[in-house]
Amino acid sequence: MKILNSQEWYKNFQDLLFFRDNELEDLLKYYECPNIHNNIQSSALFNINKCRQEWTGFNKMIVSNNLSSKDIDTILSLLIQDYNDIFLNIIKLIQLIYCIPFSSIEYECGFSRQN
Repeated sequence: MKILNSQEWYKNFQDLLFFRDNELEDLLKYYECPNIHNNIQSSALFNINKCRQEWTGFNKMIVSNNLSSKDIDTILSLLIQDYNDIFLNIIKLIQLIYCIPFSSIEYECGFSRQN
């Protein structure tokens, strides 16, 4: 998830302005379908259009607060604590992405030890 890797973020706002817009669009397309359970359509987990709008402000906040050198856990804590009402949809997207394991290595090692 390079889009959330703060080590790859630019240090000034002009460079960061359109940073990872394509990756953001890929994530939004992936999560844009509402949950469907028992043939009842429920609402999406976050507002995709508002997420797009929040993205530029999120990038600006990262640069203005010199957060590009921090890890995403620190940034997420700050977002939830101080910017929950401003970046609500970005926060939900980050939380959704980080609840999904990036690999199955940990599980595979556990199964190998079990056998």
